[in-house]
Amino acid sequence: MVILSSDYRFRLGPGAVVAVLDDVAEGEGGEKTGRKIVRLDRGTVSALVTAPVPAADKSAKSGESAPADDSVIVRTPLCDAFAMSEQNQIRVSQSTTGSGWNCRFAAPTGRMQLSGRQFKVPRIKRNTEVEISGTEDYTRIAAPRGEFTVEFEKGADATETVQFKSRMVGKIARQYAAIGHRMAVSVMVSYPPAKAGEEGALMSYSYLEGQTGVGVDGRPAVASAAEGSEKESSDSASDPFASSGSDDFGDFGESASETSNASSNDSSAFAGFDDW
Repeated sequence: MVILSSDYRFRLGPGAVVAVLDDVAEGEGGEKTGRKIVRLDRGTVSALVTAPVPAADKSAKSGESAPADDSVIVRTPLCDAFAMSEQNQIRVSQSTTGSGWNCRFAAPTGRMQLSGRQFKVPRIKRNTEVEISGTEDYTRIAAPRGEFTVEFEKGADATETVQFKSRMVGKIARQYAAIGHRMAVSVMVSYPPAKAGEEGALMSYSYLEGQTGVGVDGRPAVASAAEGSEKESSDSASDPFASSGSDDFGDFGESASETSNASSNDSSAFAGFDDW
């Protein structure tokens, strides 16, 4: 068990590998920010957070956005979890292929937010579970249980908001252009079919990091002719999903079966918190 304060208590599962760190501001000679980072490298952490979090509903009525409580951040290899309240569980394991990770974020009776490369989950509510897997170059987002919203980056100063439901899958692929060394990002979201035997809808777009132009069919848009050399380089990797060999969106059944076997929402992990 790790107790950071009376409001932030964590129970570690068997074999969990965790480091508790002071967050340091970016830049040379950065100072401590006052935040704590619970870095979860492997295993399961059950969190009980009783610190007050501003209610999003009240802020919405007043026309103001609720500030996120980031005094304690749980950092996984693929994204950060913060703005936690009540009971939450986070699990990190190595992928079955031996490269990359599988991270599950469950909120049996709590709430939290996620922030990763090119995506955010602004709210995970009760009885919801989010599965995020992949590597530094590739991210897969699925909804084993419940519903939630994902905000995907879409070029400079733009986002694509998608409401995730059961059997939906989102994927982000990243690759640096050989010329210009700018990152090309491809985003795909697959929707389940409305009827059996039909194909589900597919939304996809691509962009060059820092650019406003957004392309389709895996081809990042180029804002000017001066960037033509970058386009030539990115065209050679126009479909990073196809090149991975495992991203044909044919694994919807996996999420359904995992939902029935999911144990990360087991509230028994929180038994005894009040006795600390």
